[in-house]
Amino acid sequence: MFCKPFRGSIHWTAEGGTGIASEATSKMTDYVFAETEIVRIAALVYSPNTASMKVLEKCGYCLLYTSDAADDSLRVD
Repeated sequence: MFCKPFRGSIHWTAEGGTGIASEATSKMTDYVFAETEIVRIAALVYSPNTASMKVLEKCGYCLLYTSDAADDSLRVD
């Protein structure tokens, strides 16, 4: 089955330690996989943002790519 590529962006901020970001990420991930034909979600996190990295790890995301270059970008073809 062919799935048309889609690129979207979601941004949010929350007070640290409240669990809001983890809950939102988990619910968004569950919804996307249950209600769409999307089979992979990628998240780009800047290296100093360890809190966001922890949220993603807690929600089952895994590290695929790292870069310290400010002008480096994640390319998906």
